[in-house]
Amino acid sequence: MSTLDGGNLAPDVQELGERVLSLVTGVLRALELYELNNDTVQKLIGNLVDEVNSYAGVAGNNVALLTDDENIFLNEEFLRLERRAFEKVGRLRKMFGRLRVNEIAFYPGCTNESLTLFFERVHAGVRSPADRVRLGLPDDTMATLRFVPGLSKKGKTQEDKEGLALRLYATLVLLSRELLYQSTRQPFPPTVRLRRVLQRIVDLLDSHGDYVLALAHYAGKQDGLAGHLARSAVLTAALARTTGMEKRRIGRAALSVFVGHLPFARLGDSWSVATPERITKVYDEYMAMVLREGQFSGVSAWRLAMLHEAQAAAMKQKASYPGDLSTSFDGRLLAICTTYDRHCQGIGDATSASPAAAVASLAAQAKQLQGQDVCLWDWRIIAMFLRLTGPLPPGSLVRLEDGSYGVVRNRPEVVLIADHMGRAQARLEGRESTEATPYNLPEELDIASALGWTEHTPEASGG
Repeated sequence: MSTLDGGNLAPDVQELGERVLSLVTGVLRALELYELNNDTVQKLIGNLVDEVNSYAGVAGNNVALLTDDENIFLNEEFLRLERRAFEKVGRLRKMFGRLRVNEIAFYPGCTNESLTLFFERVHAGVRSPADRVRLGLPDDTMATLRFVPGLSKKGKTQEDKEGLALRLYATLVLLSRELLYQSTRQPFPPTVRLRRVLQRIVDLLDSHGDYVLALAHYAGKQDGLAGHLARSAVLTAALARTTGMEKRRIGRAALSVFVGHLPFARLGDSWSVATPERITKVYDEYMAMVLREGQFSGVSAWRLAMLHEAQAAAMKQKASYPGDLSTSFDGRLLAICTTYDRHCQGIGDATSASPAAAVASLAAQAKQLQGQDVCLWDWRIIAMFLRLTGPLPPGSLVRLEDGSYGVVRNRPEVVLIADHMGRAQARLEGRESTEATPYNLPEELDIASALGWTEHTPEASGG
């Protein structure tokens, strides 16, 4: 299976996904006009058989298309589709909706005859609910339809909501990659899908705030700039909610993290160690392009402000504007949350610190700034951030009184992940604890894997 590399899918998976999507939706469309034995239908099915078996011969894997509310995946790989493909995705999603599934899979060894039988049953099930039972007949058609719990499943239990948070976060990282990739080709790529996912994460903060915060400390840790922006956006959303901001504005505040950092995509792998001079140059070039290409279509003042304030935060400038012009509220949230994530992950010239140490550093900074006029580093907003996280933020690695290790997840609960000897727990269990010592995260300890998070998220690597 191919992986994501620097925001790009390997061409074989991307092209295969587009071809399989075209063939499947082509068969569905053709069956609305012709009989199963029509030459057009049989040719499409034959081409689909060739694609599946050809891919199986190379990768030894089945071919599965899965959709969620906003995206489509091939074997859990996010597909970057052009606009003209949206109609095909809509046709596939419509069929899935009628059959109450979200994945169609084809297996090695399928033939024209087996897929003809399969699509006959699919077409009958779409036309009549009574015929859906035929999809479950034991005849081996070498193809299946099923529902895979994912983003579109609004679970009612705590476990369901936690699974939803994991998948939303994984999608946020994938969309972050996509946005950064597109930003190297146009000034302001569309952010509609990103805003929708962010808004659903905002909704989860009401019931699972601590869990989402813990997730933002470790999930996506190895995803480079995309992971940094995803984590910072979640932290910004949580902080905005603490300040009493209305939900619609919370999503916009979280989006400011992505909008303000689009120029960083042009720095490549050196984004985390870029000098102030390099950052200034790339922002100046990006701003010139924005103003040049946006002079006829218009560019919102908010987007320009976010670019300016994200640049100031990255360069550790105290104030964002000269004279008496104060900074925006979204910009101050952005500056604090991105700085916190840089401390936790050791991005740039900072060394990796525990969440508790990063919080203590912010607290010291707030004390120094107390009483100053409003600037990018607003001590009052830092105080709100400290109220949100507490001295031991969700996601902190701690050692308990008996020497065992755990992670703060839903305060005051600590999820035990290792005994006093550092041996991993065979089964995760929670324990309430008010006395725990924070530890810096050892490089060899993968918290996300220890908590079972990586088992539920799509594969994503590179950055």
